[in-house]
Amino acid sequence: MTDRSTPDDAKAVAAIGFVIPNQDCKDSFWNYAESIDKIERMTNLDFYSLLPDS
Repeated sequence: MTDRSTPDDAKAVAAIGFVIPNQDCKDSFWNYAESIDKIERMTNLDFYSLLPDS
């Protein structure tokens, strides 16, 4: 299967990342919200390669 996505398709994407520790967490998951840019730096992955880096 070929990815036929275009940069214009990617512009419509909105996302948020979460870094949740591997332990019992009783507080709100919003406390673990991070920007996609930060998650990309932490993992060395480019989730939205069709978009320019911010």
